[in-house]
Amino acid sequence: MSRDLSLRASVSIVAATAVVATAFVVLTWPSDDSDSSDATAQAAEQSVVVTPRAATPAPASAAPSTPTPTPVSGADLDFPKVSGDWTLSSVKLTRDLEGSFGGTGVIAYTGTNTATATFVLVVYSGGRPVATLRGATSRAKPRTSTTVSWVSADAFVEKHDGYTFTAT
Repeated sequence: MSRDLSLRASVSIVAATAVVATAFVVLTWPSDDSDSSDATAQAAEQSVVVTPRAATPAPASAAPSTPTPTPVSGADLDFPKVSGDWTLSSVKLTRDLEGSFGGTGVIAYTGTNTATATFVLVVYSGGRPVATLRGATSRAKPRTSTTVSWVSADAFVEKHDGYTFTAT
């Protein structure tokens, strides 16, 4: 039985060698309309194509760049901030006892009917969002202002370079 395996392995190796040799002859065989010097040049070109090249190292000056944060449109320190019938006129952010964001905001309702809303204030630092604060009001009367408490589980950051405000 092992002799059969040996014989099969030998036949496979011979067949593979024949295929490789045939491929080499086909690739390097000169065409009828060329002389032997052209055939040598073609064979040399083909061997360059087949031969793998070493990787070219990157130039030393091509260091990876650190992306610069792009400020979010509307994320700024300017007030008031308007979302529908709701206007955020000021914000006071504080660090709560757990080290998270907290605070208050004065929000005016400019609608014509009594309304309930939830608010989201996103705080940015270095052009990136660092905290999402939530607040709510219920039964707000038309053309009135209310002080809303902001709550968040995000860690407090001293420097803020922008806010976005959404009312739903």
